Amino acid sequence: MPNARRALSFGGIITRLAKDTLDASSILNGPSAAALAGKQATFKSSGYAWVDDTLSEAELDLICGTYLVPMSNGPALVSWFPRPNAWASSGLDVHQWNVECEDWFVWHRKEITKDKAQLKHSNAWRKDLWFTQSAPELIRKMDAASLGLLESSFADSLLFAPPSLVQ
Repeated sequence: MPNARRALSFGGIITRLAKDTLDASSILNGPSAAALAGKQATFKSSGYAWVDDTLSEAELDLICGTYLVPMSNGPALVSWFPRPNAWASSGLDVHQWNVECEDWFVWHRKEITKDKAQLKHSNAWRKDLWFTQSAPELIRKMDAASLGLLESSFADSLLFAPPSLVQ
């Protein structure tokens, strides 16, 4: 079940939602045969090729509880939980699920069960989840440092890819 494994390894709100319903042992299955054949996501770094399964927009929307609803100015996508693009631009996304993320998640889920939550579009999610202006800068610096390490000669000693995947 590659979709379950990918949802559990996706990160952020997708992984947290997946943990509520999926068996955690599916993470051990590894990429599907399609991914290993290069028919899904392929990443190259320092001469190594990495592959993984992907989740479609429809699968991501299903996980987040997304609906297309008619509005006065045309149809709009709204969801019970922020979709990945809204989560990624929020003040909660620091590439790690932390106490603040979990506190917000538990609170929001309770609001849904008490019928106090509302479906929101991406802009409303971004506004509601802003929290701090320093989170995007922190993420940018962490991404740059991670990329620098992965592209360094030091990373070559840490990485292994089967010869069939290196081109």
